[in-house]
Amino acid sequence: MRSPIPSTPESAPRGAARPRVVLLADDEQEFLSSLAEAIRADGHQVIEARTGAAAITALEQRAKRRQPIPDLLVLDLMMPLMSGLEVLQRLRRSPRWARLPVLVVTSVNDPQLPGRLDVPIVFKPDHQTVLGAIRQQLA
Repeated sequence: MRSPIPSTPESAPRGAARPRVVLLADDEQEFLSSLAEAIRADGHQVIEARTGAAAITALEQRAKRRQPIPDLLVLDLMMPLMSGLEVLQRLRRSPRWARLPVLVVTSVNDPQLPGRLDVPIVFKPDHQTVLGAIRQQLA
């Protein structure tokens, strides 16, 4: 049986920096769950969103409740209904969300993608590489 994973500020080790909040948007449930668990194991809070629309809603709800915005949005590009690209375009047009740090996670192997999106990109499904990129973005 696994030991509990810290997921709240109260459970962070003493003297540690405040836990960061990561909004994780991906429609692949297994990838979403395992990556969220790894991020929580690093001592951070995770907001999970299974769709692009759910990610936008999570951001708006945090703003409405006057909660701090996430420190990072980890965004899958290929999602149904509202793709990660659409989410990214909406965020960049919004004065409130234009500066939100985004890390794109995708299985699309397009060497021109980083230049077109102007955000860091990491490729699935290598969890360690993705987690390393998240750690780098949060540093």
